[in-house]
Amino acid sequence: IRDGRDVALSVLPLNFGPSTVTEAAELWVKRVSTGRRQRRAANHYTEVTYEDLIADTEATLRRVCEFLDLGFDSLFLTQASGAIQSRFGVKVTFRQMLGDLSSVAALTAHEPLPPGWASERVEAAQAWICRAVPDALLS
Repeated sequence: IRDGRDVALSVLPLNFGPSTVTEAAELWVKRVSTGRRQRRAANHYTEVTYEDLIADTEATLRRVCEFLDLGFDSLFLTQASGAIQSRFGVKVTFRQMLGDLSSVAALTAHEPLPPGWASERVEAAQAWICRAVPDALLS
């Protein structure tokens, strides 16, 4: 759920939807209230505010993952796997990251580097992986 004031500012410039701040506020209240009423009948419901997600991303995502019975580390490793492949063109599977490639050193040594890579590019790649995939989450 995003703060209604920010929602109003986002939707007013659009060519569809509410055309005044009052209409935007009424629509936001209606939608949030409907969701909150329906949670009573739902077996599973959790509420996440946009502001919490921005202010404390890790704690908020851990709470959502716990709610979904999905380990945060699993979600993080899946994202890291995709980011490594996208950034460096090196395919690293989730399973590999749980096994043979469970450390930053193993990840950086995983594939032969493309010809012509200078050592500073290798160091930059290693630094990026260290920021993106902390050892604490891999072990």
